Amino acid sequence: MSFTEIQTLPSLNQHFFKYSIALLFLLFTKKAEAQFNPISSSILLNQSVINPAEYGLENALEIVGTYRDQWNGLEGAPKVQRFNISTPIKFLGGGIGFGLQNFNTAAHANLSLKLGYAYHINLNKYSKLSLGLNIGANNASLDATKLITPDGDYAGGVVNHNDNFLSNNDLKGWSLNYDAGVSYSSYPLKVGVSIQNISNQKLSLSSSDRSLSTYAESRYRFYSSYIIALPLEFELKPFITVWSNLSTLQTNFQSLITYREKWSLLLGVRGYSKVSFDSFQVGGVFNLSENLSISYIFDNSLSQIKEITNESHEITIHYQLDMSSDAKTSIPKIYNPRYF
Repeated sequence: MSFTEIQTLPSLNQHFFKYSIALLFLLFTKKAEAQFNPISSSILLNQSVINPAEYGLENALEIVGTYRDQWNGLEGAPKVQRFNISTPIKFLGGGIGFGLQNFNTAAHANLSLKLGYAYHINLNKYSKLSLGLNIGANNASLDATKLITPDGDYAGGVVNHNDNFLSNNDLKGWSLNYDAGVSYSSYPLKVGVSIQNISNQKLSLSSSDRSLSTYAESRYRFYSSYIIALPLEFELKPFITVWSNLSTLQTNFQSLITYREKWSLLLGVRGYSKVSFDSFQVGGVFNLSENLSISYIFDNSLSQIKEITNESHEITIHYQLDMSSDAKTSIPKIYNPRYF
């Protein structure tokens, strides 16, 4: 089923119409503020994705790959491939990181890369503060040939939207962006805050017959976790993430239950009220070795999209190699899947 076919569902007609008009306004006006941000259910397992201050905090070389298939079975639904690597650099007093992300949804595609540095400050024997900064580039495109307008002419494979604002060809462009973040850890507590797209960089998309400008809006993220020791060698790690652009708010509540550092059960819910609930998450993390783990998270839709599809899938592979000079560090070293 495609996005277009959603319109045939009576319970979603009104919502789809509103969202379609809003999307067209954001994309095709001369100046618009828009930012396409993929959803992720595995932030608990890799916080460096949203905060450059996390680079190198584990005193380990970390290599993480993630694939997400959102709203499986819906044609044009979001798909994300992500690769991240980070490592401590002792002589720089912190760590460095690199991220690559490919995000596709319907006619829109975005390839982004980021390179960052985190400065670590040891506050005392058990507490650490980290300040991080990313510089990145986005390569965005909009394939207008995949769009259809009511007055368009598409006979013989020729694309003519007959629209003064909408291009008949691919629109492409790129921009720079900057992220910053702070992370505080004092075992068993961790708290982090980050800002994505600090400077609201302008992105100009152009083709042979049209051009438009968008602005990547700033987004603010807060997260916190706490590790609780339980009987019988179990551990509980509650985790909360909050996203905001100062006009809307999204929350994600998760818990990771770990047994003997070998396997973990993840449970979570995205949303905080009857009208904001998006999905329920259940997943597992399995340590294949001391350095390698794999996780799978299933999202069961709770919003009205469940009438079309009620499932999303996210797989993450995480490799971690201890880089500390002394295995007996002052702060307890925690391997996957607890990710302190």
